[in-house]
Amino acid sequence: MSGQLATDYSPESLERIRAMCLSMAQILGDENMQYVAIVGGLVPSIIFGDSAPHASLGAHIGTLDLDLGLDVAVLDEERYEDIAERLRDNGFAPDTKEETGALVRHRWCSDDGQKIDFVIAPSPPEAETGTLQNLTHDLAAIKMLGMDLALKYRLEVPLSGPDLRGRNVTRTISVCSAEIFVVLKALAMANRDKAKDAYDLYFVLLNKPGGPESVGSWLSRVTHAAVDKAIESLRRDFGTIDDRGPKDVCRFLDESLDEDRAANVLAQITALLEAFDSERRASKGASRASSRGSR
Repeated sequence: MSGQLATDYSPESLERIRAMCLSMAQILGDENMQYVAIVGGLVPSIIFGDSAPHASLGAHIGTLDLDLGLDVAVLDEERYEDIAERLRDNGFAPDTKEETGALVRHRWCSDDGQKIDFVIAPSPPEAETGTLQNLTHDLAAIKMLGMDLALKYRLEVPLSGPDLRGRNVTRTISVCSAEIFVVLKALAMANRDKAKDAYDLYFVLLNKPGGPESVGSWLSRVTHAAVDKAIESLRRDFGTIDDRGPKDVCRFLDESLDEDRAANVLAQITALLEAFDSERRASKGASRASSRGSR
């Protein structure tokens, strides 16, 4: 299956997705881009670039598609009609299922085969995830837990390079923060079997200033079902070096016998979980002490 191993990715494929990201910023325009955030595998490349990658991994391997998170607060049919029209005017159309020809309305393709997936937070928050949120007659988005956090805690990062037409442009791109990226990838691991999810987690924790401890501490202060489920997923899949998480990283990198790598992966996740638990215990203790003092 495409995308299961590091060898499925190349600098050229990453550059194509970066070009599509820059094209999207121009197609949608500043007015629409304020309600959008990049949430998929392009995030590490945009956040960390290749200026100071961790020596043991090098620059991020990249991605094969573009995932755009939409702000659930803007369920405005006229706005989404405008987005769909802009996409169509620039050679994009809804994808189709190869077997049946049915429209895949949450995934649009360019005329040269580049794909973009639209995702959105469930509304209301307790609504079922994994289903479609209809936006227009031919545009939809997949409901994903935690997408509201991606829009709330996004970063504004300048991105420069050629777009799909080969024009050099610079745009400010909204991307989810490294901490929320970790949440989304942990949730992805709970819902599919793709080794790159574990690699993405590991890469971000290795390269994030402050390390995994800073991520765990930050997440401990966010009250949201997505965070709780992500932490549960990490505990389940990163308990020992023989568990799915560490082995997936090694498998993705074609290092199936590298116990040192697996141990390092485990150490990163363990540090995150320990920081998360420590901060949560301290917070609960402070809350109980405050409650007793107010009696």
